[in-house]
Amino acid sequence: MIIKNKFHNIFWNIYAFFYDNLTLYYPAYYRQLNQIYSLIKNYLNKDSIVLDFGCGTGGLLKIIEKEVGCIIGMDRSFAMIKRAKRKVNKSLFVIADANNLLPFKKESFSLITVINSLYMLINPEKAIQDFHSSLKSNGRLIISNPLWKPSLPKIVKALFKEEGIIRGLKLFFRLFLVGILNLFITEEFKKEVFHSYSEEELTNILERVGFRIEKITTTYILNSNILVCAVKVSPFTPGGCKRGKKF
Repeated sequence: MIIKNKFHNIFWNIYAFFYDNLTLYYPAYYRQLNQIYSLIKNYLNKDSIVLDFGCGTGGLLKIIEKEVGCIIGMDRSFAMIKRAKRKVNKSLFVIADANNLLPFKKESFSLITVINSLYMLINPEKAIQDFHSSLKSNGRLIISNPLWKPSLPKIVKALFKEEGIIRGLKLFFRLFLVGILNLFITEEFKKEVFHSYSEEELTNILERVGFRIEKITTTYILNSNILVCAVKVSPFTPGGCKRGKKF
């Protein structure tokens, strides 16, 4: 393991710092958060119980926490959670490895958000099955996931085109460092953990598990992410289920 245990906390503190700066100052990221909010705002009320899976440093939690009855942020990194706690007041937090079973009772949530987290799981389809079990009937699952592996030249070109030279250089430095740290994470796991899905692939997985697709669009820089809103329509069975109607 490249990152030894004694350096583990230091590493995640460094990663959380640069990731937090990225979410605060990278326009494509907070445009994505606003787009997600526009998608889910009609499902939020004081009776809502929401799970933000892979909450990171709490960008989405900060936007929606005042509109829901209960919201839980879950992440594997204590450093990420620590930074998220500085931004929000009423959210609850769980530190857990997302590759294991979710530590919640069945049908606990009315909404689960999975923003830029699914792609790094060892078995994304198993996680989607867990999301299905954890959602109430007619609960909604919101996923933003890469359509392809990041292309640094394309991202840099778009960055400078949108932000100009001076601001583009500042943002490039943050993006570059987060990218380098991501390489260390991949090496630590010793696995190929980047899972990108096309619209058809992700639709097939969700419908096989027991979701109906309500809306699919694209988001993030260069429309590089697929953004899906799916509703739980049936109990999950190992044999799968019939494809739901897409509209």
